[in-house]
Amino acid sequence: MSISPPAWWTEALGATCIRAAEEALPNEMCGFIWTDPRGVQQFTKLRAVATPTSVQAVPQDVVARMYEVDRQDGRILASVHTHPLGPSWFSQRDQSLALVATWHVLVYRQVDGWAVRFGRSEAVRERRTGVKPPTGP
Repeated sequence: MSISPPAWWTEALGATCIRAAEEALPNEMCGFIWTDPRGVQQFTKLRAVATPTSVQAVPQDVVARMYEVDRQDGRILASVHTHPLGPSWFSQRDQSLALVATWHVLVYRQVDGWAVRFGRSEAVRERRTGVKPPTGP
């Protein structure tokens, strides 16, 4: 988990993710960030079953949205989810997000507002399986 954002992260994306988190209160929410062929990043909120301490995306919506990104020649950059009441780190349950994208964005609530953390799939997979990703060509 890192506080350092990926190169494609923008303040506008952060504001969009925080706005989605606030709209979902008191529950968690999830979605993904993707880029279109022009390089424009977009946030897509997923339909989900959510509570203040958990979120589960509706599988059919995940598949439909992924196909839509593909039809637009886009690429998924990151999964996004929130912890309005939870910790500032990915929980054990959250680690399945490593299957969706290389990057993961966690938007979590603090006393004075929202903060954002970033994770990478390689690190999540290594913690989960104990297997380090291959290096080199």
